[in-house]
Amino acid sequence: MKLQPHLKLRRIGKACMIVDSQSGTANLTNVYELNETAAAVWEYASAGSFTAETLAKALTAEFEIDFAAALHDVEELLKTWQQYGLILHE
Repeated sequence: MKLQPHLKLRRIGKACMIVDSQSGTANLTNVYELNETAAAVWEYASAGSFTAETLAKALTAEFEIDFAAALHDVEELLKTWQQYGLILHE
């Protein structure tokens, strides 16, 4: 899987948002707010292709969370992102 390339994570104060930057400027029609953990997952995923397992491993390396819990949370997050069309399938 990959993230839609025109979507960018933006931090405004303590808020983390995904915005569409396809036209060269931020399109605020569809803005997705993320908590800090989801923003960290987005940053890991933005490095290129990913799986739920590779993202869960990255979470366990940075946060004190067990792999099974991280994997469950990442899988749920990816399902939501898929529903909103934020992810490309390779």
